[in-house]
Amino acid sequence: MKKILFTTICAFFFGTTMAQGEETNESPAPLLTSHHIGLSAGGTTGIGFSYRYWPTRWGFQVTTIPIFAQGDIWINGGASALFLMKDNDRVDLFSYFGTRINSNIFEEAIYDPITFEYLGNEKQVDNSFALGLGIGLKIDFWDVLNLNLQTGYGVRNLTNEPGTFLTGEIGIYYQL
Repeated sequence: MKKILFTTICAFFFGTTMAQGEETNESPAPLLTSHHIGLSAGGTTGIGFSYRYWPTRWGFQVTTIPIFAQGDIWINGGASALFLMKDNDRVDLFSYFGTRINSNIFEEAIYDPITFEYLGNEKQVDNSFALGLGIGLKIDFWDVLNLNLQTGYGVRNLTNEPGTFLTGEIGIYYQL
């Protein structure tokens, strides 16, 4: 009885250590997260550097860039809600709702309207706000790189003189 018990324990011990020591030629799958960084440009989602968090069917994206040059400041920022409608192997279909704010602060030369004499510079501020919604395609090139093409309908200049427009958006993202 002792020999059978000892043999069973030894077989179990050596069997489990041998199973753990097996090596495979397959490389492990990359650990992908829900975080993406990239560049994006759109009329209703913003222009600039972009961060996207898309853990489930719902996700969000923020995009912004400030540009400074000799007294001029241009800031563009956007935020978007994303909803995955169809998940495929290479191309996903999604919808989005985006908001964008554009602020331009610049100096404008002032001239006398009659004599055209230079009177100096005056600081000008131009702000605009846009909303839009539409559909998009997320095209996966590799496991970690994808291209986003979006189109939709938007309303621009909500604070001044509102107008509607068709919008196009494009972005390239690296999945962390």
